[in-house]
Amino acid sequence: MFLSRKTALLYSIPAKEKPYWFLTIALVFILVVSQLFQDGMFMDGELYVCVSKNLANGSGSFWNPYFGETSGLAFHEQPPLYFGLMALFFKLLGNSMYTERIFCLLTLFVTTLYIVKIWRLVFREDEAIAAKSWLPVLLWITIPVCFWTYNNLVEETVMGVFTTMAVYFILKSLLIKARTLLNLFLGAVFIFLASLTKGIQGMYPIVAPALFWLAIPSKISFKKSLAYSMVLLLIPLISYTLLVCNPTVYGAYELYFKSRFVSALNGSAATTGNRFRLVYNLFCQLIPALSFGAIILILGKTRKTASSGSPLFSTAMSRSDLNRTPFYLLLIGLSGSLPLMVTLEQREFYIATTLPFFALSISVFIVPVLSALLDSFNARPLGFRIFNLVATLLLLSSLLFTLSQLGKTKRDAELLQDIRGIDKTIPDGETLSSSLDLMEAWDVRTYFNRYRNVNLCPVSAHNTKNHLVKFKSSVVDSSLLSKYEKVQMESTVLDLYKLK
Repeated sequence: MFLSRKTALLYSIPAKEKPYWFLTIALVFILVVSQLFQDGMFMDGELYVCVSKNLANGSGSFWNPYFGETSGLAFHEQPPLYFGLMALFFKLLGNSMYTERIFCLLTLFVTTLYIVKIWRLVFREDEAIAAKSWLPVLLWITIPVCFWTYNNLVEETVMGVFTTMAVYFILKSLLIKARTLLNLFLGAVFIFLASLTKGIQGMYPIVAPALFWLAIPSKISFKKSLAYSMVLLLIPLISYTLLVCNPTVYGAYELYFKSRFVSALNGSAATTGNRFRLVYNLFCQLIPALSFGAIILILGKTRKTASSGSPLFSTAMSRSDLNRTPFYLLLIGLSGSLPLMVTLEQREFYIATTLPFFALSISVFIVPVLSALLDSFNARPLGFRIFNLVATLLLLSSLLFTLSQLGKTKRDAELLQDIRGIDKTIPDGETLSSSLDLMEAWDVRTYFNRYRNVNLCPVSAHNTKNHLVKFKSSVVDSSLLSKYEKVQMESTVLDLYKLK
């Protein structure tokens, strides 16, 4: 029932590490929490939230999620697990704007937890280094697309939970001989859940055992690594075989492949003309972490600090083995990023689920030098006390700053203000006629759907609803517009009309 002394020490936070955790948590509040609890969101994230809210409120089903009556009967742009999980939160917490924010914070917490668990698993024989689990979290959360991803609730927030958990259990099966099959089974389950969230992209941890052999061949045979990867593939394969025997599930995946998967591969959804753009974007996103690592190594070289080598090997290892641990973590990150080059539909946040492994790789590589530098700094009582005070004040300031942002709007402020004003004059759940350009503005459509279940449909001679909404700059056929009279209201972006 009780933790062993070694386990308790491994999972406790020594006093000398607390200010570094304070600093890390402060950055989480500043970069994520303070932004997350403001109104306004990237269109993709708002769209997914609408689908999840509708599912919770009885519109659609798990295998046939629903966005709106004017957008088709079902939403099959992505597999359904993200919507199903968030729908549970809407059922529990209601339709408040903060429901999806709390859900996102939970995904952030769980991913952080498993980054820490991977770190402590790798450094299980070194309590001092294991206690520096704040380091990979710090490097991870300061990657720009990482905190952007959480601020905008895209599906990578959930997929990242499952891929990080999968790698943890796979690595546990490779490093700790006890319960190998159980850990592989758990890893396979989380791979399946990742794929049920965002499709085939979630399957990349399957190659983790093979990459372990490639990076550290002295620790596993090729045959065993291949067998482990086959076990990881078998569970999702069996699961999907059983699922598609159900006609509803088969139909849902058929629509998903037609509407999303095929379009991504054939280039019709292209966002770039260069497949290697992803490599450039990845490098740019890692510049803050790489720069921090370079500074630490330069300081270490200047001060001639000693390093202890790779944690996966004994102290009697060869020099050539020193950097293999970070190399393995780097390969895992690349295994989830580089395959995305197969399609020209490339967005920076698609790599978000691999960022924990890049942060871990850099952290493992620099931590021997960083540890020596911090030991030298911590040995100065006055300097450490001052740093502790500064970190504590920064944490408190970040909490106050976060509270000060509640009720504010971080994007689309004028649009949201107009939509709120319009909402006061129309019934909940009404369908509005709309100008054609407004129909193509998905940010407007998702905000209307999210806050009042309002749908939009293009105005025509045979389709005139009780109200019409358009951009102030929109041009609507005069014969159609003459059927309406303008509603007098203060607005900046939108105009509302009522049927005469």
